[in-house]
Amino acid sequence: MEYLDVCSACASKFLSCGVRDVTQRALCLVFVLSILLHGQAVRSATAEDDEPQVTITHRINENKDAELICTVKDLGSRRIIWSKLSDPYPISIGTTRFMPNKRYRVEGKSREAVMLTIKRVTFQDAGEYQCRVSGLEYLAEIISLNIPSGSDSTRLVPTETEVMAEVGDTVLLPCHVENLNTRLVLWKDDRNEVVSLRKKIYNGDRRFDVVHGSRTEWSLQLRDVKPSDFGHYTCIVNSRPVLTRTVALKNSAPVEMAPVLKRDTNYRMKVEADPGETVTLTCNFRANPPATVTWYKREVVGGKNTNQKVGVGSSLTLQSVTTAQSGKYICISKNGIKPSGRGRTRLIVKVPPTTVPPTTVPTTFVPTGPSSPHLYHHGKVTKQRRGSNVEIQCTAIGQPRPQIHWRRHGHRVENDHKYRVSSKNSGRHTITSTLLIRSLSSRDFGEYECVGYNALGLSQIAMEVTEEA
Repeated sequence: MEYLDVCSACASKFLSCGVRDVTQRALCLVFVLSILLHGQAVRSATAEDDEPQVTITHRINENKDAELICTVKDLGSRRIIWSKLSDPYPISIGTTRFMPNKRYRVEGKSREAVMLTIKRVTFQDAGEYQCRVSGLEYLAEIISLNIPSGSDSTRLVPTETEVMAEVGDTVLLPCHVENLNTRLVLWKDDRNEVVSLRKKIYNGDRRFDVVHGSRTEWSLQLRDVKPSDFGHYTCIVNSRPVLTRTVALKNSAPVEMAPVLKRDTNYRMKVEADPGETVTLTCNFRANPPATVTWYKREVVGGKNTNQKVGVGSSLTLQSVTTAQSGKYICISKNGIKPSGRGRTRLIVKVPPTTVPPTTVPTTFVPTGPSSPHLYHHGKVTKQRRGSNVEIQCTAIGQPRPQIHWRRHGHRVENDHKYRVSSKNSGRHTITSTLLIRSLSSRDFGEYECVGYNALGLSQIAMEVTEEA
């Protein structure tokens, strides 16, 4: 990695500053603030291309303010969190500033970008700043603000900030410091525990060593890597301001994970089709090792819900569908790691609406298989006095058991101060609905429609409420 020059004019101004004029020199240094892009986005081995991507842009404006812009592609409902790694608390969450330091300003640049402004940067602002995505700690990016203070100043040399390894490997986490002089180098882990100071190991783990192969090198070596070792390690120099360099030790081996359903564009919770169409239901899962997917259809056998196996694979294709294939389909994914993954899709094979002639007595119809609703009413005409309440009823029979709603002048009736709809199931195939109409007025007299429907069709019958003389 290389330091990024702010502008050639700023550099020229720095070179023209008198060495003896300390105040003027310090002001010039603000103009030549350099920003080191500190590694690629820190990612888990399970991250995929369809997850948010983190990038940081930066500049120094004419007021000597550092402007750091974090942009996250496909951020969705998550939030961008800014923090300085040397501080225990975040600077901001979303566009809300948490740190009371008024020199920090946070503002949204778009729905997917948040800008952190550090007003009139000084030596105390040097350090590592992290932008990460809430709820996805592995999606983060770090930049280092380095403010040189002269040719003999202490400085961290750009080195790798991401080291890949597998369990059992020996790794070297690099840290190189120029002009260390009498200052000290300390390593700590992501539990904030001290690993080493100078060349001495303080955490009691003999697998660690500090490699001081040259005057500038203070790298941390780790032998026989264990799964618990993966994480972040920080090299810290007790200069003023404190300098830090964070190195991520990541597992290069595939990480085992239980199946997780991908809610991508192929996955639909409800599919409607006409009879004779070919329908494909899809459930894709993220898993390691790869998982097997089995499809089941929910059926009622002996009065109990059971799952009948209907296919294997991420996709289930049903050709020339019929109304009998309507229902709930379940995809279950297993790879030996619990829990198993699952998804659900309801298939509705549509049929043209039907109207069954109403009867005034309960029908003896009993479904022997999938059936659209059969309706009957409890009196075609109901008479009642103005100002009174009145109830009208209808019953629907079908398989699956229908649902009922009421219509008045073509609009669905909802529960309110005027109407109350209540329903009662009777057995596995029958439902009866009652419509209560309160305080009858002249506008309430007339025709009401009872509509029964299920996945296989729709039926409706009309009833009339008239004024009693």
